[in-house]
Amino acid sequence: MRADPPTTVPALLAARAEDEPDRVALVLDGVGTLTFGQWRTRADAGAHELRARGVRRGDRIGLVFGGADWLDFAVAYCAVTTAGAVAVPLSDRTPAAADLLTRCGATGVLHAGAAPDGPWWSVHADDLGRASPGPAGDGARPDDVNPCDVRPDDLAQIVHTSGTTGQPKGVAATHANLTFGATPRPRRRPLAHSRHFVHAFPIGTNAAQTMLVQALTARPAAVVAPRFDADGFAALIARHRAGTVFVVPSMAIDLLRARAAERYDLTGVLLVASTGAALPPAVARDLAAALPDATVVNNYTSTEAAPAHTTVVYDPDRPTALGRPATGAALRITDQDGVPLPPGTTGEVWLRADTVPRTYFGDPAASAAVFHDGWVRMGDLGRLDADGYLHLVDRDGDTVKTGGFKVSTLHVESVLFDHPDVADAAVVGLPHATLGAMVAAAVVPRRPVTADALRAHLTDRLAPHERPLRLLLVDTLPRNDGGKVVRAALRDLFARRPEPLPAGRPDDVDGAPTAAERTLAALWGRVLGVPAPDRHDDFFALGGDSLKAAQIATLAAAEFGVAVPASVVFDRPVLAAQADWLASATAAPQTVGPDGPAAAPTPYAAAPDPYPAGSDPAGPGGREVPLTAQQENFLAWMYATDEPRDPGPISVAIRITDDLDPALLEAALGVLVDRHEALRTVFPTPDGTPRGQLLAACPPAVTVTAATDEAHAAQLVRADRELRFGLDRGPLVRAIVVRLGEADHVLGLAVHHLVFDGWSMGVLLRELGLVYSALRTGRPPALPVLPVPHADAVRWTRAQWPHTRRYWLDRLDGAPAVVEPFPGRRHAVRLHSDSLEFRLDPAAAGRLRALATDRGATTFMLVTAAWAAVLTGWSGEPDLVVMSPVPGRGRPEFETLVGCLVQSLPLRIDTAGDPTFTELLDRVRATALAAVDHQYYPFAEFYARFPAAAWLRFESWGGDPHFPGLLSQGFPLPRALDADWPTPDGQPDLGVPELAMVEQPDGSVSGWLLWNSYAFDRSTPRRLAAGLLRLLHALPAGATTPVSELVGRDRPAGEEQPGERFPETEVV
Repeated sequence: MRADPPTTVPALLAARAEDEPDRVALVLDGVGTLTFGQWRTRADAGAHELRARGVRRGDRIGLVFGGADWLDFAVAYCAVTTAGAVAVPLSDRTPAAADLLTRCGATGVLHAGAAPDGPWWSVHADDLGRASPGPAGDGARPDDVNPCDVRPDDLAQIVHTSGTTGQPKGVAATHANLTFGATPRPRRRPLAHSRHFVHAFPIGTNAAQTMLVQALTARPAAVVAPRFDADGFAALIARHRAGTVFVVPSMAIDLLRARAAERYDLTGVLLVASTGAALPPAVARDLAAALPDATVVNNYTSTEAAPAHTTVVYDPDRPTALGRPATGAALRITDQDGVPLPPGTTGEVWLRADTVPRTYFGDPAASAAVFHDGWVRMGDLGRLDADGYLHLVDRDGDTVKTGGFKVSTLHVESVLFDHPDVADAAVVGLPHATLGAMVAAAVVPRRPVTADALRAHLTDRLAPHERPLRLLLVDTLPRNDGGKVVRAALRDLFARRPEPLPAGRPDDVDGAPTAAERTLAALWGRVLGVPAPDRHDDFFALGGDSLKAAQIATLAAAEFGVAVPASVVFDRPVLAAQADWLASATAAPQTVGPDGPAAAPTPYAAAPDPYPAGSDPAGPGGREVPLTAQQENFLAWMYATDEPRDPGPISVAIRITDDLDPALLEAALGVLVDRHEALRTVFPTPDGTPRGQLLAACPPAVTVTAATDEAHAAQLVRADRELRFGLDRGPLVRAIVVRLGEADHVLGLAVHHLVFDGWSMGVLLRELGLVYSALRTGRPPALPVLPVPHADAVRWTRAQWPHTRRYWLDRLDGAPAVVEPFPGRRHAVRLHSDSLEFRLDPAAAGRLRALATDRGATTFMLVTAAWAAVLTGWSGEPDLVVMSPVPGRGRPEFETLVGCLVQSLPLRIDTAGDPTFTELLDRVRATALAAVDHQYYPFAEFYARFPAAAWLRFESWGGDPHFPGLLSQGFPLPRALDADWPTPDGQPDLGVPELAMVEQPDGSVSGWLLWNSYAFDRSTPRRLAAGLLRLLHALPAGATTPVSELVGRDRPAGEEQPGERFPETEVV
């Protein structure tokens, strides 16, 4: 509880004038000074005149002054409040001053320049109190003026919001609110370390009013700059040896840009306090470096919330923190309904002070939306960390909603400020025909810098949807008197000024796209499904991903006749930059050999006919079709033992709480089997060698049964999944409908992996819903014609093999065939799967995605690096081959195909030298991108060399599996198949546990370890999973730490045995 009762502005002035009448209170640079005695005498005289004019308690009096009139303004302000009236301070540069005064019902105006026209009386500052008795400074005051007549709960002022995002609002504050925490005669006055404090805040802002009260209560004299200019402000600080400096972020930016600390003696500064907006972390860092003897403090509040505020001393270990509540304040984060949220969760920021809150004057409706039970809604989104520090995400109205994502302008600005050549920056949302809105950034350079250099900086640090599609270099940003960016003016700036053309591009008068840009835009439209990509657009912001990046590389290679690695898309996500690269590559001399352009490596060889004709001889049961790389490998693996093995099906289970007609389901599946060649392909072995054979018809098998409960239903679906498929005659599509109730079913769908992959399941479910709905309503199914026959697509992929085989021979030369030693692996000659599940919550997974994005990588690459570190830590082997599948849809027309087109890539990962995690991630990124460039290759040839490679499967599942058109949701089944097989030729299984990771719709990541239960007991995979989780949870904080320390080390290097650094830890 406060020890001192609430007070008033006149009481503070009266006490100071009585105790220290000759002490200088205010210094106005280039104008003069004002002592406390003079201040009170002139204010009392002015109050007497106001009373004589009929001014009464609660009347609103406008104060219209400029920066050169601060002394007169201070007198007028205290005259109005001493008279019991309400001060309405406004800058003489306020364009709508008359309107604002009218809205608050002003009856009079005190001014220094011209008075706004309106139905009020006006008095010039020079004439205020002229008739009052007594010389200035003698302490005499009129009999009818008594500060004790003013009560703490009286309204003292109305200060208007900046209006940067809308119409300014008048915020009313009582004396108790303004003077909260102050007392007329404190034991120790604030800022006692300084003789002077300096500011340049414009009249009419909340910051200026805070400084006015500070002048009444603080130990040092207030030195005011009439206007801010970096050189003049720095000179003022140096001249007065000021110990304390108050700024807003834009002022700090200008001081740094002017190199003020290098050119002026600012060594006397001990405290720099920033207010008004969040100080960008890079600016705070640079300010602390420029003024090493000063403490840099960031205060967070608003015109509405004051005096409540958070405060923090800049901490490089907590750079984005805005602090914890100051004394007498409270802070909370809530959801939209006002329910408090736990630390780490983003929500609305609320502040509260232990005093009478402010309110919007004369606007109860607007007040109700912001002020509630003493709490003030800040209009910002933020979160609290575990220590209670506030971190802003963005201003609610400034968040850019683009393509389904919400982008924080504050975050993008902070990344821009991290660039050494950026002096100032502001980010805003602009309309976009496809995304709804796009991120745009205006940058004031500190030194000459190109837009391409800034884009490269952002690409390494921002997620694709966060990167600005428009980037404008400007001399200055449109700011108001309070230093805040005026968003409307910023948007107008983009409308008036097109972005400069990229370096090396012809400077077309009308900015028309180049031929390369037009060609590439058409390819983008084809791959991304957007109508008219712009040269400023970012590939990933428009929905691109690693799969579509590979597709663009394929199409661009064919269109431009040059080798195009997928890394071009990752490194140059903006269309104009990609087109420039392609134009340059096309112009460069190319060495042509028998296999096409000899640029090394040659990721994709373009042919005039992308689908080379092939003969598919008819067999006795149907037409023979070419095998995919994965099919070749599966068939070799299956028949490598006397007792055939089976890779099993790709399966899904769905709970349908709706009417389901099994007969229509079977008919719909039949339509899809007829549509997709792969589902009618069987694999007979007439001469002992399995071949692919396309049947004219191969109806699916559908079983209908009933279950007593969910567990029974799961048992039935799993048993159906485990049944053998007739690979030589079909069917290879099987469904089971388990009835739990009248409108309650579990659908199990299983398609053999030889003709199907994970990508295909999404296609099949989508089309199944469409066909089932059509049949149920009596309409003929109307699916678009497939863009390419499955067999032609397979022939195209096989045509790439001669161009990619050499890359894999060279890349894998000398790679170890097994991970050896591997503690815990037993001698085993049979295979049986077991599994263990674990999970990363959305917050932890989000931090990993952010780290991956910062390195220009994907979450898959990050997980691969982490798993490689764990395997090296366990085995001691620094040279690993990690096998990982990719969808194999390297051309956009392959996306709608159902089949076993998946490509498994052997990623050779070098963990030698104990790299930091980011160094290892960079190695994995380069390896993975090169592998994607060469993804079509004879897999069976290389798998035979690495049958015991470590496997990692990573899936980005777009949503819970469901049956489109029916009420449904996923029905969980175990990932491991209940199969028992021999190893080839009775050789021991030398494999290691397989890692599977799935990104879930809620942002979490589910993980599984699958292993051969004959080779490992459960403790080994449990310890591996614990090591992986320990490493992932150490990120991103430990990203620059050697991976050996992240994995864990119980003994000094060289003393521990492989696997000993992994403690026995339970995995949930």
